[in-house]
Amino acid sequence: NLAPFIAKIIDKTPLPIRLHRGWRLENEMHLHAHQPITGHAIIVGYGINGQSIGLACEKVGISYLAVEMNPDTVEAARKQGKEVAYGDAASEAVLVEEGIRSAAYLIITIPDSIASRRIVELGRRLNPLVTIIVRSKFLTEKKEFKAIGADIVVAE
Repeated sequence: NLAPFIAKIIDKTPLPIRLHRGWRLENEMHLHAHQPITGHAIIVGYGINGQSIGLACEKVGISYLAVEMNPDTVEAARKQGKEVAYGDAASEAVLVEEGIRSAAYLIITIPDSIASRRIVELGRRLNPLVTIIVRSKFLTEKKEFKAIGADIVVAE
């Protein structure tokens, strides 16, 4: 499981200022409007790994926003009060809407290597200071992910 490894990394980095988010989720399946936040984590993919990382963030006091492509997953998460947007994080507009420019972490949990590469490149371009953690299906991808801007690559 990826979550314990990510939790250890997050726990060892300086905690950003804890912020209160003053917004509610919309029922619609599109990106939600919210007050700007800073120092948060953006979790790409809200499957089992993404949910576990969200819980780890909550335990250490890091605000997070998640982006998910499965509308059923988004709906279920929202019913539980989680802040999950429906969208494709490989889109610059989605990352900007979720606050990439002020995020402390970009954590990519999806198994799609092509989309993950695009998200790493976008995340690095839009926020040179963000810590990018990416899931990789193969150890051989580690070098490539590092070359395009990932800080930490976790191979399955």
